[in-house]
Amino acid sequence: MPVVQACPVTVTGAIRRVLTRRSRGQKTPYRDKVRAQIVLLAARRWSNTAIAAQVGITVDTVRTWRGRFAEQGLAGLADRARSGRPSRFTPVQVAQVKALACQFPARAGVALSRWSCPELAREVVGQGIAEAMSASTVWRWLAREAIKPWQYRSWLFPRDPDFATKAERVLDLYERRWAGRKLGPREYVISSDEKTSIQARCRCHPALAPGQARMMRVNHEYERGGAVAYLAAYDVARARVFGRCAASTGIVPFMALVEQVMTVEPYASAKRVFWVVDNGSSHRGQAAIDRLAKRFPNAVMVHTPVHPWPAIALGSDPDDFDHDWRPVEHASVELVKAMAASDIGFGARGDEIWNILLSEAQNRDEPSGTSGEQFDALTSAINRPCTKALETVLSFLGHEYRLNGTVMPEALELLSSILQLDGRIGVEHRAILATRIEFLRHIAPAWFEQHHGELFGGDSPSELGQVTVDLAVRWGQVNKWLLDSYPSSVRDAVEHALEHYLVSLRD
Repeated sequence: MPVVQACPVTVTGAIRRVLTRRSRGQKTPYRDKVRAQIVLLAARRWSNTAIAAQVGITVDTVRTWRGRFAEQGLAGLADRARSGRPSRFTPVQVAQVKALACQFPARAGVALSRWSCPELAREVVGQGIAEAMSASTVWRWLAREAIKPWQYRSWLFPRDPDFATKAERVLDLYERRWAGRKLGPREYVISSDEKTSIQARCRCHPALAPGQARMMRVNHEYERGGAVAYLAAYDVARARVFGRCAASTGIVPFMALVEQVMTVEPYASAKRVFWVVDNGSSHRGQAAIDRLAKRFPNAVMVHTPVHPWPAIALGSDPDDFDHDWRPVEHASVELVKAMAASDIGFGARGDEIWNILLSEAQNRDEPSGTSGEQFDALTSAINRPCTKALETVLSFLGHEYRLNGTVMPEALELLSSILQLDGRIGVEHRAILATRIEFLRHIAPAWFEQHHGELFGGDSPSELGQVTVDLAVRWGQVNKWLLDSYPSSVRDAVEHALEHYLVSLRD
């Protein structure tokens, strides 16, 4: 009977180095190490039986890997593709799960803001897509397509009509350019901002220093020391920070920060110092620009684009506000109005939010125009922070009246002062009051009887009053009182609105 000869194996220098590394590597997988040892011993003309005894495996295993290397080289030492267990799910089911992950949960009637793998698996079974499915299976399918429905990125739509122009100026300053030319060596750029409602806390007991086999220990309980605001100014080019704490934000604390920076070198003797600020109430509008230039003639204030109002800080400490507010740190106008219209209420934050709204509604630093100027009053009113605040103040009044049956005196004082405004801001504010006049007549009948005639200047509206009616009509909120009191003005306003619409179409 002929003797079966083992496959001859020849190993070159480069391949031998690779196999030697595998056979000796501390982190090499065990199966790869065994296969490398088989090939190296076979290259030394060892028999299969001797190799099996040396490595501690069966002769069949030696014969398999020796033969594969002789046929395919190093590629033969890799595992071959395996068919594996037949899939339990069809391609249609896989596609349905991926499509479900790309939809909002609300569309499927699930009370979630974002999907998770366990929730998706539960919904797949609930919809009858599959009889059973694990969260790991869902995760594996989504990972292949890089679908991550549990993550999100927030974005902000620019509402400032001059967004591009204002943003370009700020970005140019950060690159040390202004009006198309490079800044000189005696010109500086300062970026300033404010952080409000920083909690000052004092531990009830002193902390214990770390020691051998003992980490530092900090007492869990603390006493509140109130809230402070931190104001900072950052020299963009020199990476220098100026900061100070204040009891609250405002014009005085901001100007104190400016004084701190502008009275030291090199800013005191600089040719120009550009102050990049946002549109907060401490430094908003032309009045703030003039105030800074008057105090420091070499200082130039540059505003960032107007942020979609507002930023009513509710704090980040969960102990600071009710559980209904826990998911958010900042409430927009729409959220405050929605909360005012609901039965949830504002909890302990009611007084604070009211004070912020009142302050915003009274802040009218924007330049006023006259009724004869050409401007888009609707766009201006929608984007102006103080008019947004006034809308929200009216919603807040409705909430308070529904709860207590009374109207805050400060609110009536605010409404009376609004009727004394003239120019563009007066037009916008009167238009807001005109759309809510029935509401005001219901909650404050005495105030209504005394002041409603001042909205449009008597029975025969002035030119300014007609512009107010035009704006109210374009706002799409014409009420019965407006129709009954000023029918001809409303008719003219409708004609103006239609003419404006047709002209826009022709343009």
